[in-house]
Amino acid sequence: MDEPDQDVELTKVCDQRSMILSILCDFLEEDRIADLGDWLDHAGFDLTAIRYPADLPAAWVAHYRNGRSYDVDRALNDLLAWPPIAAEIAFLSKQSQVTVSTPNGPGNRAPKSLPIDLGKLADDL
Repeated sequence: MDEPDQDVELTKVCDQRSMILSILCDFLEEDRIADLGDWLDHAGFDLTAIRYPADLPAAWVAHYRNGRSYDVDRALNDLLAWPPIAAEIAFLSKQSQVTVSTPNGPGNRAPKSLPIDLGKLADDL
């Protein structure tokens, strides 16, 4: 019988794998196939690692394999640094700034905090 810690670790690894695989699935499900090649190149994925299209999901998650787990931070950083997404984040960030009045006069810009979940934003793009 598995120990509780092993079950928790297995669940964590499965969640990591699912999150990384979901990035790939977003490209496939949202008719962004035209962007897929650019995305894979940006992420440093070696297309010679696959022989058939059906091999892509397993090779994709293996690209982020880190010992006994997956490097979700690297995957998300790759996603957020991809130029189309980085541009959208910059645009939203710029729009979130508001002009405020201060004792020194109007016109100073201060960031307005928005409840933006960057992971969700990446999923929505």
